[in-house]
Amino acid sequence: MKTAMKVVGLCLCVTLLPGAALGVTLWDQGFETDTSGWLDSDDSWYGDVSRVASGTGGIASSEGSWHAIFTQSGPSGDETGPFSRFDGYHDTWPGGWTACIDVYLDTSWAAGAGFDYSVSTNNSSGSFLRDFIFHI
Repeated sequence: MKTAMKVVGLCLCVTLLPGAALGVTLWDQGFETDTSGWLDSDDSWYGDVSRVASGTGGIASSEGSWHAIFTQSGPSGDETGPFSRFDGYHDTWPGGWTACIDVYLDTSWAAGAGFDYSVSTNNSSGSFLRDFIFHI
């Protein structure tokens, strides 16, 4: 079963903030060129990422000329969608970080419909450290 999430305009970036200096962007996917960095059904995962031009479906991209539409899929009752590892796994902590995302929701969704957005991090040994999950 494939359910369209109709979440569009995902512009995701991870910014590391070394001390008080200005942040350095390690990974930014605004979909201007491709959908690289996102794992979906093309990578033996679930869901799809489709890159579309600004204005598709009446949605203007938050930045640039492109954005993405994410769909979820998977076993019935356990649908999930694409995910990213940002810039990959590292064993050195350079300081603070910021994850940001622009999401546009389909206003025709039924009451109670939504999705989860989560961001997590591992420690330097590669073990789980912490996650933040938001149900929208």
